[in-house]
Amino acid sequence: MRNFYVTSIFRVLGGPCLLLAAFISLSFPVSDAKSDPPLPLPLTQFTLTTSVFPEGTGIVTPPGTTWQNADEVVLVSATPNPGYQLGYWVGDLSGSLNPSMITMTGPKAVTAVFVPVETVSTPSTPSGPTRGFPNIAYTYTAGVSTSNLGHPVQYRFALPDGTYTLWSVSRNVDVSWPSPGTYALRAQARCEADHSVVSPLSNALTIAIEPPDNYPLIGFLESPANGQTYSGISTIYGWGLDLKGIAKVQLSIDGQFIAEIPYGGPRADVEAAYPNYPNSLRSGFAMVWNYSILPEGMHPMIVRLHNQDGQTLDLKATFHVKRFHGEYVNQVAPGTDWLYDKSVTADGVPRLYDIQIEWSEAIQGFQIIDIVPK
Repeated sequence: MRNFYVTSIFRVLGGPCLLLAAFISLSFPVSDAKSDPPLPLPLTQFTLTTSVFPEGTGIVTPPGTTWQNADEVVLVSATPNPGYQLGYWVGDLSGSLNPSMITMTGPKAVTAVFVPVETVSTPSTPSGPTRGFPNIAYTYTAGVSTSNLGHPVQYRFALPDGTYTLWSVSRNVDVSWPSPGTYALRAQARCEADHSVVSPLSNALTIAIEPPDNYPLIGFLESPANGQTYSGISTIYGWGLDLKGIAKVQLSIDGQFIAEIPYGGPRADVEAAYPNYPNSLRSGFAMVWNYSILPEGMHPMIVRLHNQDGQTLDLKATFHVKRFHGEYVNQVAPGTDWLYDKSVTADGVPRLYDIQIEWSEAIQGFQIIDIVPK
């Protein structure tokens, strides 16, 4: 150890022209440069400030404002609250890597932006026929699903054999069942923008598929009624049902083909009576026919139903025609008439009425224009 001496001179003015001088000797211990290392320089530090947006959606570590050593690499991590995920960093960090590293070359500020985790709601149980027959296509509809972020969704159906239908924006799918038995159908949804966001499967719709032999080709001709008398213009109508559907309906009178009768009219009464037949609501057939073009007398009629397999069913009636001297009646004079004291039973209750009738050129027959209770 060496002593280092410093001499300092202080001048003090005390009174006129009075000069005092003092010599002070100071001694300091000085380290030997060859044996002692130099003292370390003070460390430089910078502030690192972290924050969260929106507030309450998560936390960032380290939190708030902290002091960090210059040039130090600091690990910054974001922890979202339930229902959120890190969207991206802003400030002195960018991207969405989590955790991420930042080098303290100066004061730094970082904000973690959290966004909601997208979810797609589970569709409700599919709707559609719960009974049917093998190898017939039935339409089923998935319940509505929504994305919490408002994105469009797609749908698919889980089939009983473990396979799925293709994803589609349509909620409808046509499914045919291969054989009699009980089947379950479920629906699922996913985000159209992010296919990794998928809903759970819905509850199952249970479908009972019955043997086809239980449901043959059937039908009924309601008008003309067998043995009744007809004149003028009236409607030929009835209904027909088949497991695979009706292909066509043909009309023959007196053994001669007349025309095809339009098929597919609404028949809620038939649907109520035969709910398990496909398309029983649209099972009606009907056409307008002028009976006055036929000769007076008895006439056999056949309405032939054809199913999709080529099988046929004949619906038959024999009716009597009464007619005037021409095929088309332009006028009847007098044009109106009264039928008096006619007993009418409705809902099991009889009552007397006077009924006024009038010739109708449109229907080539008389129609009621007034009813007067007695």
